[in-house]
Formats: sequence, C-alpha cells, structure tokens
Amino acid sequence: MLIAATSADEVNMVCCLFGKKLGAKNTIAKIRNPEHAELMLMMKDEMGLSMVVNPELAAAKEIFRLISFPLALSIGAFADGKVYFVELKVEHDNPMVGKSVSKLHDEL
Repeated sequence: MLIAATSADEVNMVCCLFGKKLGAKNTIAKIRNPEHAELMLMMKDEMGLSMVVNPELAAAKEIFRLISFPLALSIGAFADGKVYFVELKVEHDNPMVGKSVSKLHDEL
C-alpha cells in the first residue's frame, strides 16, 4: 500500500501513479485543492488510485453531519452517506414515543 500525503497535490498524484506502476496494490492520495480533487475523482480508475482524501472536505462533511443532528447520541451513515441513522434519547413522555417514523416525518 502506498499513501502519498505530502503538502503538494501534484507530488501525491505522481507518487501514486508510480506506486501503482511499481506494483502497489492500493494507492491513496491526499489532495487538498478542490480543482485537483475533482479531476482526481474523474481520473481515479485511469490512475489506479484506491482512494482520494481531501482533509478539509472530510472535516467539513463531519461538522455538517454533527450540526445537522445536535441532540444525537450517535450518528451513522450507510449507502455511501445517502442514509443516516440517528440515536436519540427520548423520555417516556416525549411526543415522539409510540409514533411511526412516517408520522414523525409528517409532523416535522
């Protein structure tokens, strides 16, 4: 496995390209520039990249996820982040108790 995480996106891209050519099974590139990240996602298969990581974008997504559900005890995602499950603590007298999810959605 090759993880290229220098401060230069271009170096990371080239390292991953050479790493793949030299036999690395998995290559991961840290790409910070949004323009490069967009290009890399389109070229991911051609360059043989296993993953492209943008730390700022990952942090922004996590912050958004956390502030979207401020009362959540825990939050999980599946289906590539298209679906979330949220754990909440509700008291027995909470209006949500005993209602189906569809009814809760209608009331929101």
